[in-house]
Amino acid sequence: MSDKLVHTADHRGRTVVGYMSEGSRFRLDRLIVDYQINSVIEVGTFVGMSACFFAERVNQVVCVDTFDAVGSATFNPVGVHVIADQYRTFLANTLAYPNIRHIVLPSLVAAALPGLVADMVYIDADHTYEATVADIVAWRPHARKLMTGDDNGDRRFGVSEAIASLGIVDSGERIWWQSLS
Repeated sequence: MSDKLVHTADHRGRTVVGYMSEGSRFRLDRLIVDYQINSVIEVGTFVGMSACFFAERVNQVVCVDTFDAVGSATFNPVGVHVIADQYRTFLANTLAYPNIRHIVLPSLVAAALPGLVADMVYIDADHTYEATVADIVAWRPHARKLMTGDDNGDRRFGVSEAIASLGIVDSGERIWWQSLS
């Protein structure tokens, strides 16, 4: 299986810019089918490529992001012009999907909101060790079936160490997951 990076993808006749590997798409497809996922909370959506991917596969997607990548510690693989207009790019990318809603708040503030529950929570926000641990702990109660996230194994980030410290088994893939059912 190739883990080629995808910087643009066709979603509902629109070219959506963003970042998602072929291996990640394959694994997430399998998890959605295997766990019968109908709803996703995506914590950290960047410009919405993964939101579009989820929206084509499940009934409801809730994206949580500050849309302030300029002030974040994460890198921008698709160009500075996208980050400067991150929120506007997200809205343009996700316009064709009525099943996507978004919450413009920091992750931990949004996690304190009542009533946010989904079959799967996907963590892809601040990739530092401390923030990843905090996100997983804060969002785990919001997931009915599955906790999952991106960037496992990428040594530039603290994701691998964070999931290990929480007892989540290393999948050996870019996508990590933990069954809750």
